[in-house]
Amino acid sequence: MERINLTRYRLNNLARYNLSDNVISTEAKIYYFYHKIKWENEIKALKFFRKDLSDEKVANIEFLDEHRKELEKIPSLVLPETLVSYYNKDRGIVMPFIDHMNLADLLKFENFEDSVKLKYLKAVGEVLNDISLVKKYNSGLKDFAINDLHEANVIIDSKTSQIRIVDIDSAYTGSIITASKYLTLNENLELSAFSNKYPVNDDESLIPNEQTDLYCYHMMILNFLYGGNVASLSQDEFYYYLDYLNKIGTKDEFIESCLRLYINQENINPKDYVEDLVGIVPRAGNKIYKLYTKKHN
Repeated sequence: MERINLTRYRLNNLARYNLSDNVISTEAKIYYFYHKIKWENEIKALKFFRKDLSDEKVANIEFLDEHRKELEKIPSLVLPETLVSYYNKDRGIVMPFIDHMNLADLLKFENFEDSVKLKYLKAVGEVLNDISLVKKYNSGLKDFAINDLHEANVIIDSKTSQIRIVDIDSAYTGSIITASKYLTLNENLELSAFSNKYPVNDDESLIPNEQTDLYCYHMMILNFLYGGNVASLSQDEFYYYLDYLNKIGTKDEFIESCLRLYINQENINPKDYVEDLVGIVPRAGNKIYKLYTKKHN
């Protein structure tokens, strides 16, 4: 993959892109970046990591470049364009710069209707479906998974109003890489009964795959409804909450999709049921749920 050299002087003269309060990046800083020859002064985004990239990370990025033609069939994926070398060490990547709103912000803004929020959550499921189809006809992508899938890694393109998924450099391509925040430190997924669906490495860390992507997608939807991190609930509390959703009128298809997460059956994509949730959103929040639980216990 092509590399662009960066000096300390050049880095110090780049403008920093400030993330919103709902978006936290612990591994890198984002800068506005331009290259007057390569991109004719088109503004790009530089993701500059806090430490040199590991061999596994570089291999991941080069894998994405190798399969660029196939992955570009999914325009929602924001792929790295070049590696950035900083004093002979791989230290960053250049990506398209997209003027956007972050989904993590939109889901919290009260001035957006629930139907709009659910429309964009449904769109995430449509991207997962597109990935599944591309993988079906490209054996080289059989292990590909978005992996770090959560609200803050989904943006809404201001020009097209379509979603884009960023941080694809953290995708799983078959090499060892840290799993999504919804998969790490999650005691619910550490049961050996799920080993076929949620496999683990020798160090017992989860190996991302299509099933874990679907798990993370369910968590995005449930977190919006609940107003908190559903992945942190115990399995018993998770089932109690699903029972509550059922009582307030959530359709059986979505409930059944969620129930699959903690049984040894394949997860399914709930995208076709997401927009049907609009009527239950006002009563699905954790405050109302806890009041209901307290009243009925």
